[in-house]
Amino acid sequence: MQLKGHVYNGVVDALRTIAREEGFRGFYKGMLPNAVKVVPNTAIRFVAYDVLKKQLGIEGRKKDR
Repeated sequence: MQLKGHVYNGVVDALRTIAREEGFRGFYKGMLPNAVKVVPNTAIRFVAYDVLKKQLGIEGRKKDR
């Protein structure tokens, strides 16, 4: 779901407006909620990958020496 908000005239306008209205911290809004969502998701992917590799008997590719 997207919320109606300010419409910017480009990247430079967006950066200037955010810096002026919200300060430096405005560029990091939503970072914590995103990390709470992404970090567990990535951990589950790595675990699933390792478990499936073991279950299927797939070994990593070894480099020739």
